[in-house]
Amino acid sequence: SSVPSSSSSSSSTSSSSSPTNPTRSSPSSEFSLADGLLVRWIDDWLYISTDQRCCERYLKTMQNDLPAGVPEYGCELNPTKTRTNFTAKIGSQSYAANSSDWIPWCGLLFNSRTFDVRSDYGRYAGTAIDETVAVMYGVPKPGAPRVGDSFRRKLPQYLKPRCQPILLDAQVNSVFTVHLNVYQAFLYCAIKFHANAIALPQPPPANERFFLDCVNDVLLYMHQILEQLRRDPASSAVGFRCPITAAAVNWLGAHAFATILDRKQTRYRAILHALHHFCRAPHRQALATSLNSVVEPRHSTILLNEIRY
Repeated sequence: SSVPSSSSSSSSTSSSSSPTNPTRSSPSSEFSLADGLLVRWIDDWLYISTDQRCCERYLKTMQNDLPAGVPEYGCELNPTKTRTNFTAKIGSQSYAANSSDWIPWCGLLFNSRTFDVRSDYGRYAGTAIDETVAVMYGVPKPGAPRVGDSFRRKLPQYLKPRCQPILLDAQVNSVFTVHLNVYQAFLYCAIKFHANAIALPQPPPANERFFLDCVNDVLLYMHQILEQLRRDPASSAVGFRCPITAAAVNWLGAHAFATILDRKQTRYRAILHALHHFCRAPHRQALATSLNSVVEPRHSTILLNEIRY
């Protein structure tokens, strides 16, 4: 069954009372932790409950009981930024159900039916990715890192924000979603790879071995991230479990880079030959078959169709 939830943006994240010790004078005193879960990050709020009445009561409290918000903290509800997975009318304000099961919050997407979690790439839809890249690859000063070294160190860093434990934990997500999150992180990194590569003084066709090594570095960095998460005491304490294999990571990474760079074939012929050879190797066909559903374009339409690069 659907898990009613609401996500809202406000100008502040503080409340005038603690949910663990509500007071009679507080408009939120009718809530308890048993009703659901209220989460905030900076000025974004997420309320989750299995009871739609609780979500409607949350909206009513934020909209009607706190019409001016909490002035001492600058907190108020912004209906235009509020997302729900149900239809509601609170006073004169109507809230339409979100167009999909995915509720956006703080760079993440929460599925209100399965509660799987994905990265939210919607913010990049319609944008040119080179506008989001700070490219400064001029002639290095004496003693400064070489341009190629700077490029090589920069690429893996695009992965890290998209490899948070909540995205890779099979306790939270289905095994399919864990694999998809890894694949989409690689797709995003491959797009950034192209945006940076075309700004280098020496283009990819002039140094194919170097650029292929950079792709290998990205795959290796993903392995390091997963290994660190598996060994991290904090992750172990909550039972973190990431079932993706090393072979699957390599295949998904190679496939993601091949998918993105295929659209710029004249620049990356030798690199694409190596990537396709890797993905299509006969001894990897069983693995490829098992991952075909993950790499279906319909699961990654924003990354594949709505970002310009």
